[in-house]
Amino acid sequence: MSEIKVQFGDVNEKNYELLRTLNSVTFPVQYTLSFYNKVLTYNKYSRLAFYNDILVGAMTCRQEEKDGQQSLYILTIGVLDAYRKHKIGSQLMDELLKLVKQDPEIKFIYLHMQVNNEVGLQFYKRFGFEIAETIDNYYTDISPKACYILKKML
Repeated sequence: MSEIKVQFGDVNEKNYELLRTLNSVTFPVQYTLSFYNKVLTYNKYSRLAFYNDILVGAMTCRQEEKDGQQSLYILTIGVLDAYRKHKIGSQLMDELLKLVKQDPEIKFIYLHMQVNNEVGLQFYKRFGFEIAETIDNYYTDISPKACYILKKML
């Protein structure tokens, strides 16, 4: 399918309900209200992706210190089913990489991902992420419980 160009918007108090709705139909995990309250404070690296004024995808990320270095942790990157295969996830990742280049203190990006998410694994590998670790009982409410930690050095 062809790429459709999206416009990016910040996550804020006026639109975070849209993010909640998108995540509820995109991920096997239901995030709590406290998660979304925290996301509102992570707006430097979180973006909503709109196509024709419709929210079709989103990413949420937080900057943190890990292993003694500044890093960026990807909480979520999701695209509505009907809009997958249109390179929206790639546009979100390109936007993230563009943003993170502006902060030379950030040394790597990482995330947790279910081991059975083959599509997600291939997506992240295309952007230079590698499996850094496997954790057996990471998830409590979904199966399989194991996850990969994917990491991209900057």
